[in-house]
Amino acid sequence: MGVSQTEAIASAATVVGGPFFATQPTKAVVSAYAQHVPDYVGLIDSNEPFSLIATYIDESAASAESAAASESTEALATAPVSVATDSVTLFKNLPFLSLAAYRTTPVVVHVEIVSFDYDIVSALADSHATVLVSQTAADAFVTAQAAYDVAAAKNNTVFHFYAPSSQTDHVDLTNIVTPAAEGASVGEILQHYNITPFASLNNVSKAKDAVVFLGQVSAELTAAATAESAALYAVNVFQPLDLASLLTQIPSSVETLTFVEQSFKVSSFSPLLLEFFKNYAAHQHLKNFTKVVGAKLGHLTADKTHAAVANLLANTRSDSPTQNVLFGKASELSTKSYQQKLSDKAAGQKKVYELEQAYTKVLGQVNESAVILNDYSDKTVGGASNPEFGFGSFLYAKTKANALFASVSAAVQKNAFSSLNNDRLLALLSQWLVSFQEGKSFGNVAELVKLLKSDNSPASKTILESQQYLEIKSNWLVGSDAWSYDLGSSGVHSVISSGENINMLIIDSEPYSAKKLNSIRKKDVGLYAMNYGNCYVASIAIYSSYTQVLQAFIEAEKFNGPSVVLAYLPYETENSDVLSILKETKSAVDTGYWPLYRYDPTIEDDHLRFKLDSSSLRTQLKEFLDRENKLTLLAQKNPQLSRNLTASANSEIKKQQKKVEDESFKQLLQGLSGPPLTIGFASDGGNAEGVAKKINRQALGRGLKSVVLSMDEISVEDLPTETNLILVTATAGQGEIPNNGKAFWDELKQSQDLDLSSLKFSVFGLGDSKYWPRKEDKHYYNKPAQDLYGKLKLYGGVELADLGLGDDQDPDGFNTGYEEWLPKIWKALGVDNVEGVEEPKPLTNEDMKIQSDFLRGTIAEGLRMSLSVPSVPLTNK
Repeated sequence: MGVSQTEAIASAATVVGGPFFATQPTKAVVSAYAQHVPDYVGLIDSNEPFSLIATYIDESAASAESAAASESTEALATAPVSVATDSVTLFKNLPFLSLAAYRTTPVVVHVEIVSFDYDIVSALADSHATVLVSQTAADAFVTAQAAYDVAAAKNNTVFHFYAPSSQTDHVDLTNIVTPAAEGASVGEILQHYNITPFASLNNVSKAKDAVVFLGQVSAELTAAATAESAALYAVNVFQPLDLASLLTQIPSSVETLTFVEQSFKVSSFSPLLLEFFKNYAAHQHLKNFTKVVGAKLGHLTADKTHAAVANLLANTRSDSPTQNVLFGKASELSTKSYQQKLSDKAAGQKKVYELEQAYTKVLGQVNESAVILNDYSDKTVGGASNPEFGFGSFLYAKTKANALFASVSAAVQKNAFSSLNNDRLLALLSQWLVSFQEGKSFGNVAELVKLLKSDNSPASKTILESQQYLEIKSNWLVGSDAWSYDLGSSGVHSVISSGENINMLIIDSEPYSAKKLNSIRKKDVGLYAMNYGNCYVASIAIYSSYTQVLQAFIEAEKFNGPSVVLAYLPYETENSDVLSILKETKSAVDTGYWPLYRYDPTIEDDHLRFKLDSSSLRTQLKEFLDRENKLTLLAQKNPQLSRNLTASANSEIKKQQKKVEDESFKQLLQGLSGPPLTIGFASDGGNAEGVAKKINRQALGRGLKSVVLSMDEISVEDLPTETNLILVTATAGQGEIPNNGKAFWDELKQSQDLDLSSLKFSVFGLGDSKYWPRKEDKHYYNKPAQDLYGKLKLYGGVELADLGLGDDQDPDGFNTGYEEWLPKIWKALGVDNVEGVEEPKPLTNEDMKIQSDFLRGTIAEGLRMSLSVPSVPLTNK
C-alpha cells in the first residue's frame, strides 16, 4: 500500500516520541497529521504558534529542572519536540525562531512548501539551524529520522522541508534506522542515513555545465537538463552547506555552474549563490569555473520546462550572463490542499463571528454608539484583528478628536461664529466640550452639524472638516484567547498600561472538558490587569448569567480608563451548536474553572472592590469554611478571603504605592552610603523579627543602604531588580513558614520564569532541633529556611554566605549559629573591617553564673529596694 509524505513523517515522529504540534487554519479544519498522530496538539496558524511552542518549551524545561532539584537527581534527556506546519505560517513566525527555546532544545520542524516557493528555505541561511530538503515519501521517511538524530546531537532546531505530492511510495515504515553513534557530527549522521548533501539526478558524459537546483524535482526538469547536456544536482542539505561535497561530485569537464532556486520572487541577488561564495575561497582548489550564475525558476507547465531550461543555460553560456533572471511565470501558486484550507479558514472565521454575536449584540444594546475598532465584518480592518491594530486606530482617532476639541474650545472662547442662531450653536458646542472631557456620549450631534453648516465662518468650516469626531463613541477591541498566551509582547499590555479610556472584550473559546494537563498555559489576563490597579476587570459567561453580563458591560462603559472583560464562549469546533456551548459553560462555571467576578479599582471600600458573582463558588467556599471551625469567623457578610487572594491583587498594588512613596527619600540617600541591602523576616514570636532588625542596625552602621520589612511586603516580581537580599525566618507548626511570610513563599515557589542571576542572597533560620523527637519528623527542623535557600539558589541566585541555622539547643541558643553566620555576610559585602558597630553579646545564664562567681542572686533584697531602682538580671537568677 502506498504511503504519503505526511504518513511517513508522522511514523518517524511517533517512534522518537515527545510532544507533537501541528498548525491548522481553524479548530474545525484539523491538520492532516491528526489521523496519524492522535494525541497531537493543534495550534491555530494565525495565533503565532511558534511563540506558543517556545513558551511550552521554556515552561517544560523549568518544571524538569525543578523536579530534578527537588529529587536530587539529574534531569533526564529532553524528548524532541515535533512541529508540523506550512511555509506560509513559518514565514510569518520567523521572528520567534531567534528565541532561546529554539537554540537550546531538540526541535524538528516539518514544513510543507504549499506555494512551491523555496524562498523560505534560503531565508534560514543565517539561522544556525540544520536545514534538510526531501522530495518523495521515501525520502521524507529517512530524512525525518535523520532530522531527529541531528536535533538530539546538536540540541538545536532542525528544519525538514518537503513539497507536497499527490503520489505515494511503497515505504516500509517498520524499517527504522538505528541512530548514529553518540558524539557524531552532522555530516556523519547524514552519512549514516545515506543522505548526500547534493543528489545527482542524471548522468551526462563530458558535461560542460552543472546546475544545482533547490526546489521540487520533476521528471520533465531532469529530462530537459539531460537533453541540454547539463549535470543536474538537487539540494538535500541546505544548512550546513557542504561545498566540498559538491565540488568533488562535479565532473572535471564542467566549466560553468548555475544555482537555480524555485521561487516566484524577483530579487537582486540569489541567497544560494551568496552561500556558495561565502565558502568557495576555502575550497577553490577542488574545482574552478569559468562562470558562476544565479537564477530563479518560476511556474512551468510540463511542455514549457525544456524551453525554460534551454534559455537558462543559454544565459549561463553567454559572454555576459545576467544574474538572477526569472525563467517561467512569476505568478505565485499554491497547492489545492492549501487553497482548500484557506477557503475553510474563511468559512470558519465567519462562523466564529456568528457565535461571538452573543456578546457583541448585548454590547450594542447596552450602548448603541459602541464601536468595535477591529470588527471582523468591517472592510477597513482588512483582517487585522490583533489588539495593536485596534489600539493604533484608537490613538489616531484620539489625536484627531483632541485637535477638534482644541479648535472648538478656541472658537467658542472667541465667539468666532456668524450663525443666525448663534446662541444655540454656542450652547451646543459648550455642551459638547463638557461631554468630551467627561467621556460621555453627546446626543445632539445632528443638530450641531446642521447649525455649523448654516454658518459660513472659517471656524465652522474647520470644525466640519473633522465632523466625524463630533460623535463621542465608546471604543472596544474584541479578541480571542490567543491574546492570553504572551501578554508582554501582545497589545494587551500596551492597552492596560496606557491608562486610556478603551475597552477590551477577550473571548475565551477553550472548553473545560477538552483542557489538557500538559497543554500550553495561558496567562490570567484578569489577574494581570487587576495588578495594575487602574483597570476595570470582569469575567463573564453569557450562557451562565445574562444579568452579570449586562452589569459588566454597563460598568465597563462607565469606567473612565481601560477595561478588560473576559467572556467565556467554549466550543470544540466552529460548527458547535448553542446547546453544547451551554453545557460546557455550565460545567466550567460550576467547577470554578471559569469564575464570574467584577473588579472596580475606583471603589474605596476594599470589600466591595472585588465582587465574586459565581454562586456555586460562593456556596462551596461557605461550606468549606463551615467545616473548618478555626475559619468560621470568615463566613460572614464581608468575609476575609485567603492570603493568596488578598496578596495577589490589593497587596501588590499597595506595595507598589508604598514603593513609589519611598522612592524620593531613597534617591536623597544615593551616593551617601554603600550598596543596597534588603532584609526580610517571617516571624510569629518576634525572634526572627528581632534578628532582622539587629542585622539592619549593624548594616546601617557599616554604611549600607539597608531596609528591613516582613517577607510579605517584598514583591517576588521585583526580586530580579534587588542587589542584596537577606531572609530571616522562624519555624512554625510542622515546619511551616510564619504567617507574615506565607504569601511571599507561595508566590516564590509558584514562579516559573524567575531569573535571579543578578541577586546575591543568604538565609538564616531559627529552629529547635529537639522539638520533633521522632526520627521521621527531623526534617521539619529549620525547614522554611532550607526551602527558601533552595528556591533562591534554584532560580540562579548567588550566595552571599551559606545557609545559616540557629538552634535553640545550642549553649547560646540561636545566637551560636548567628554569630558564625553574620561575619560571612559582612565579609561578602566588603564591610567586615568596620569597627564600633557590633552590639554587645546578650547575657546567657552561663555568663551570669560566671560573673556572679556562682553566688545565688539577691531577689528578695531587690524586691525590698525602691521601685525606682531598676532590677538587674544578674541579681534575679
